[in-house]
Amino acid sequence: MVNKKGEEGWTLITLLIALLVLVVIGAGIYYVYTYASTTSGQYLPSDLQKIAVACEVSAKLGDLGKVDYCTQPKPVNYGSETRYVTCNYKNVKNYITDKTLNGACNDAEDNIAVCTTLRDTLGKNYNPEKVKVNDVVCETILGA
Repeated sequence: MVNKKGEEGWTLITLLIALLVLVVIGAGIYYVYTYASTTSGQYLPSDLQKIAVACEVSAKLGDLGKVDYCTQPKPVNYGSETRYVTCNYKNVKNYITDKTLNGACNDAEDNIAVCTTLRDTLGKNYNPEKVKVNDVVCETILGA
């Protein structure tokens, strides 16, 4: 039964509704994707926050933990550059909730130990002019 009266109108309305549904679904996907990409960094802990939690745990281990707390270098990526930080790094300290840990390390001695450790572990990849510990170049720390 072709060309019944009013049949062409329903076909056009069905196509318009299908197009409208596709537009709404596409807009919803775009909104969710945009929202997720702009807010995802707000809820996930940063590398420095993760290091601060590890620092608090190691500090509770007593003398054994103090060695790790003060002299264990932890890599952090800053763009294309990898820097190393310890629990005594100012930006890590901002995230440490136990403020009694401030002053637990000897910056000068501990940074020398960190640069020495990095020299031994990095081997051929160690460059004292480029390797940074707590934002200071190892060449400066070691006085080389």
